[in-house]
Amino acid sequence: MIGTSGTENTRGIAAILAATLVPDVNLDVCIYIKQLTCTTVPKNLIGLDIDIQIDSLAIWGVIKDNVYSIGGILNFPNALEASNLYSKLPQQSDVWTKLVGSSIYVVQGSDVPAESLKKAINNNKFKHYDDSNALDQVAAMPYSNSVKPVAVCIVRPSQASIDILKQYVDLKTVNTVQSIYTWAKPQIIVVGLYSPETIDIADLDQKINNKTLSDADLCIVASANSVFPGFIVSPIATRLLKNEGFTKIIFGNLTEYQTSINIGNGQSIPALLNVAGNRVFATVSENEPYAQTLMSNINR
Repeated sequence: MIGTSGTENTRGIAAILAATLVPDVNLDVCIYIKQLTCTTVPKNLIGLDIDIQIDSLAIWGVIKDNVYSIGGILNFPNALEASNLYSKLPQQSDVWTKLVGSSIYVVQGSDVPAESLKKAINNNKFKHYDDSNALDQVAAMPYSNSVKPVAVCIVRPSQASIDILKQYVDLKTVNTVQSIYTWAKPQIIVVGLYSPETIDIADLDQKINNKTLSDADLCIVASANSVFPGFIVSPIATRLLKNEGFTKIIFGNLTEYQTSINIGNGQSIPALLNVAGNRVFATVSENEPYAQTLMSNINR
């Protein structure tokens, strides 16, 4: 889980991200993953002859002229483990890698976004993550000594990102996303992955293959904020949720809307939504009490 033991407050996630180095380029996507203990990635998942231990990893996405590239960094417990893995990595024409101490950098592609990432890494042009709008949104995520996210994903949505999405998802999904982007004009989308226990990658992969992912005790917490003020966003979002048939419930001092998300194989996962000013929050989990606890612990 992101963070360390101690007395960090609910702004802990934002503080950790603000101290994280990223390439000095305009990032459209930033993902940071870290558990309290090293994460074991099974060898069969990475096509190598050894399991690897990762201390943390980050993924960066850059979009320019409707072209996107993905880069990232794998941080290992020590330089020896990083070097051992680096020597075993297969050579791929569209994947660039670089070993620096206990870290391995990876960039996919050879287009303009990819070259900007490579240039920044090669020239050691890094900066602390400083998107204040994104950090404010991240600071709202549930965080305490006992509740920390395993991963945080920050997305700066744009029409270009939606156009790229059209290549990978069905038309209905694209139309829904396009509609939300058009009327709500979200500035930042933040997604956190939570688990009460350390995530076992091998076990999670097996659940995915067996189409029993709903058995995993995970919860997704998401939020989005709009460029429009709350007095515009709140009534529109509330009306849309009602029109879509979401069930309205009152939990403590929160007004929430219940629905379920189809994940295929005849399965669905319960979801809760809450509108607060110009922000919309959601929690998604098979464990409804856990989802409700996280929803209640969002900083509003």
